[in-house]
Amino acid sequence: MVAPLHSLYLCGCLLAFGTASPSQDLLDPAKPAKKAEAAWAAFSTYSAASGRRDAASVVSAMDRLTASLADLIDQVEKLSERRSRLAKELPEAIEHMEEILDDYKSGLFCSGCDRTRTEILARGEKFPHPGQHEVRPTAAQIEAKEKELLRPIQGMRRDLAQATKDLQVREDRLKEALEQPPQGLYLWQTAATAEQSALLREDARCKQRAETELRRIRSEISRAQMDKRPEAEADLKLWRTLEAQSQARNNLDQAKAQQSLAEAARLRTEQMKTLQTYLDRGKIHLRLSLEVKFVTASPAMHDKDLGAYFQMGAIPEVGKGSEPYPAAMAMVQKFRRDALALPAESTNPKPQASQTPSQKKPRTH
Repeated sequence: MVAPLHSLYLCGCLLAFGTASPSQDLLDPAKPAKKAEAAWAAFSTYSAASGRRDAASVVSAMDRLTASLADLIDQVEKLSERRSRLAKELPEAIEHMEEILDDYKSGLFCSGCDRTRTEILARGEKFPHPGQHEVRPTAAQIEAKEKELLRPIQGMRRDLAQATKDLQVREDRLKEALEQPPQGLYLWQTAATAEQSALLREDARCKQRAETELRRIRSEISRAQMDKRPEAEADLKLWRTLEAQSQARNNLDQAKAQQSLAEAARLRTEQMKTLQTYLDRGKIHLRLSLEVKFVTASPAMHDKDLGAYFQMGAIPEVGKGSEPYPAAMAMVQKFRRDALALPAESTNPKPQASQTPSQKKPRTH
């Protein structure tokens, strides 16, 4: 006669029975299910909650990154316009200075105001002013006038040189910055895949435990059916009850697993919409064309294809963007160590940067 049922748990809880003899003990540590439990425990260290947190942190970092990127693009455009304006105005100013200086050297300036003929006529006034006369300057006066006229020219040259330098610095920084959004999307895909992998691992673990339980129960049912003793009928009835309970709990666990997977998919869709909104900020789309998709990551991918170079929202210093970022690399290593390689949900390629907005494909979420 089998002793009363002590407990029955699925997905994280252990099935335990009290039996009349050691040969009937379903909790024998040597049993396959116990070994499988140890194997799962050693493998499953990247939880679904951890993957979800990592994905959310990447989305938050993309918010900061795209805000800085949009501002940097504005700075580059303003500096470019300023540099172009100065580059155009400087030769015009030099030409104007030479005209004034030529007038001055020729004695064509007013004795009353010490202005040249060109300056006075540009103001719409009569040269020389009434009651005044043309004056020929001395060598000292010509030298002083030349220094006076050169001061604004020298200032414009300094401004042009500074604008050129500032523009180059920001363009170099922008080049590094434009490498970051694709890396952010790669890392988000890695974290989102980690969450999905963990959910599927847990689902597989539940199914394995349920199958193991049912095999044991059905083995006992077969044994009870062959037992001709009168008390075997009670045993058979008990095992039939346990079989129904096990199947019911397995169905409930499967429903919960599907609900968790559906919730994860819903959250991914929301995050994709949010990420696309970030990428549409300011004039980012004129410099970078990206389509946000969820493409299942694989542990076999290169570090860069998993987002290990994402700087978590910061724009890297020039030359530093080609190095893995510690926080991102930690996510990638954790994913590569623990995540299950899954069949790709999409055959579409990873997000690719484009310098021409016309190449942007229709968005899919």
